[in-house]
Amino acid sequence: MRILLFLFIILSGFAQALAAERVALVIGNSQYNYVTPLENPQHDARDVATALRSQGFEVTELVDLTRDGMADALREFRAQADAADIALVYYAGHGIEVQGTNYLIPVDARIIDERDVPDMTVDLQTVLRQISGARKLKMIVLDACRNNPFIAQMRSLGTLRSAGQGLAGVSGGGDNTLIAYAAAAGAVTPDGVPGQNSPYTSAFLEALSGPPRDVSLLLRSVRDGLQRRIGPGAQPFVYSSLGADELILNPFGTMLATAPTPEPTPIPTPIPTPEPGIPTPTPAPPTPTPEPTPTPTPIPTPTAVPTPTPMPTPTAVPTPIPPRGALPAEVLAAEQMLDALGFSPGPADGFRDPATIVALRAFQRANGLAVTGDADEATLAALEQWMGGSGIRLATAPKPEPTPVPEAPRSSFLPRSSSPQRIRDCLDCPEMIVIPGGVFQMGSTAIAASAMERPVRAVTIDAFALSRTEVTFAQWDACVAAGSCRSNPRPSDKGWGRGDQPVIGISWNDAQEFIAWLNAQVEGEPYRLPTEAEWEYAARGGTKTEYPWGDTPSRDHANYGQPTCCGGYSEGKDEWFGTSPVASFPPNAFGLHDMHGNVLEWVEDCWHYLYTEAPTDGSAWREESGGSCYSRVVRGGSWQSAAQSLRSASRFRLTTTARNSDLGFRVAKTIAE
Repeated sequence: MRILLFLFIILSGFAQALAAERVALVIGNSQYNYVTPLENPQHDARDVATALRSQGFEVTELVDLTRDGMADALREFRAQADAADIALVYYAGHGIEVQGTNYLIPVDARIIDERDVPDMTVDLQTVLRQISGARKLKMIVLDACRNNPFIAQMRSLGTLRSAGQGLAGVSGGGDNTLIAYAAAAGAVTPDGVPGQNSPYTSAFLEALSGPPRDVSLLLRSVRDGLQRRIGPGAQPFVYSSLGADELILNPFGTMLATAPTPEPTPIPTPIPTPEPGIPTPTPAPPTPTPEPTPTPTPIPTPTAVPTPTPMPTPTAVPTPIPPRGALPAEVLAAEQMLDALGFSPGPADGFRDPATIVALRAFQRANGLAVTGDADEATLAALEQWMGGSGIRLATAPKPEPTPVPEAPRSSFLPRSSSPQRIRDCLDCPEMIVIPGGVFQMGSTAIAASAMERPVRAVTIDAFALSRTEVTFAQWDACVAAGSCRSNPRPSDKGWGRGDQPVIGISWNDAQEFIAWLNAQVEGEPYRLPTEAEWEYAARGGTKTEYPWGDTPSRDHANYGQPTCCGGYSEGKDEWFGTSPVASFPPNAFGLHDMHGNVLEWVEDCWHYLYTEAPTDGSAWREESGGSCYSRVVRGGSWQSAAQSLRSASRFRLTTTARNSDLGFRVAKTIAE
């Protein structure tokens, strides 16, 4: 028991860093409408989002946001921050300081006079308020201290009075708040080489990929990295009200290091430090080597405790070759042994989730192994030595492999329904509803509508098919079992269940893998995502009202969030705080369920802020007319959205790599004439 307790104490810090809920909102504003665009923020946002995801964060990644878009994103992020230990906002783009107040500048800001600033921007205090509910750390990182063309513009017009370059110092924000600037108050830093990361973001990414460390130390290394890039005068600044508790921002940092590390010399088992009154066993003599090598500083191993059958001390295991990636059965066996030794790997399920990785890394450090975070051969051998006669072996504790879905012969495919309105192409294919063609007015001029929904235009839609419900976990898991959908094989269900729950945490790119799997099974017209015009036409179901059931929201028809945004909500027929099983609410006139609420749904179109020059034939809108395929359109609102986001015309955008807990999809296909 004493050895297990000692091991548990060693790893408690790692386990705590993992158990914490960590959420991040990453925004990169590049394509400014009224000043010269910035080259780097969109690259900065993408790379920071990727790095944070690898550190266990649930990340919302957005680029080129308008003022309304930034406000909406912050409101929606508030619900995540309220339920998290660590909430981080990373912003790259333009910022401005006026009369001591700091503002982040959206891409649609048109600032002619200082008095325009509050109406055209988002002030830093708003960001602080929206993340104030995080329990352990509220963190804002601002790569916004660039040379600001808005300042020069106001100066040339004679409307510059109290605005300054860079950002002003910050006070307040409450306990456990940290705000990091790319430069000291009133100073600026260059944007860097076009098309790459800014110097500050480069330094931040480098620090994240370094050894795990407390956030305060990590930001000191960011300063050092920035000075290496642009000179010793670079002085990023940090405003902090943190307490004494250690907060590790990058628990998996060394896993991201790009520079090769020398293979470590196997570390001999050191002589344990005796405890008073407890005899220490005599260690085995070391194996002689042809040439003596310096003995590295030993890594402490747990103090041995005499038992009737002593647990053998594991000998140093040679550093393995780069791991091939452990099989699920090997990971499961490692998890069971780590748990028995007190290393807290989380549920033994055969998946290398963050808890398992931290436990593996800690065990490897304590035993002089290469720190891979994987259940490689050397680690499994050392674990089995520690377990001795416990009986846990790979042969006796494999996780059953999912039964592959055989490639069905054409005769096993389900026939078309006797009703011409329904299609089911294969056993695991979603049930499709045939949507008749027609003409409708796309967009909205209602008071609740935003500029993004205009100008309203007539769009002609040809007949097509759309899945009756959102794609479910059961359908996604069938894709994984068949050996496809490998980029996201185990999306989290957040404890809400799998089966007929809508699959969540699916990026636009992930959805394309699922569609490719469907198309490999069937002949005829291929599956695809619906176009944005098809989606709105199908959602309206022939209506012209804000919702297909009328002009007011209704929890009898949809699962959505808190009345004032955002976060889960349960009332009346909407009894679910998170997602609801598909088809829990009545269908619309076309027979489609959950077009409004439950999960946001990807569509095919690239993002365009306005409908100016948009197609009128129902086709997907690509990059013409200033669009961005780096972001794609999402529709329909979700279980945590405010009611106005559920309107038939409401639209939003996310980057193609975003994976959020309210993000799913449904599929479409063209109907052959």
